[in-house]
Amino acid sequence: ATAPAAPAAGGTAPQAQAASAPQVTIEGATYTYEGVARVLSRLALAPSLENVHLAASTLVVPQAQTPALSSGPSPAPAPVRKGRPYVAFTVTASLRGGAS
Repeated sequence: ATAPAAPAAGGTAPQAQAASAPQVTIEGATYTYEGVARVLSRLALAPSLENVHLAASTLVVPQAQTPALSSGPSPAPAPVRKGRPYVAFTVTASLRGGAS
């Protein structure tokens, strides 16, 4: 374990200085958690980003829905097919050195 960093010459801790860097939030979706990990690892390699973190991820399982019935002599509509499950995610990062 390491000791907390001492305040910088200006009197603020390094974490406070890093917190003032512009933040980026990226939202996306992929079919697997492995895909989310790939996105994170690639973003971590981007020269303009630092402190890349997964803020949230959720497995979304779409449900089949039956269309509304219409009044009339037509036969009942067939249920709409259920979509493929996917992982929705949110990534946060800081712009390195105030890059824009």
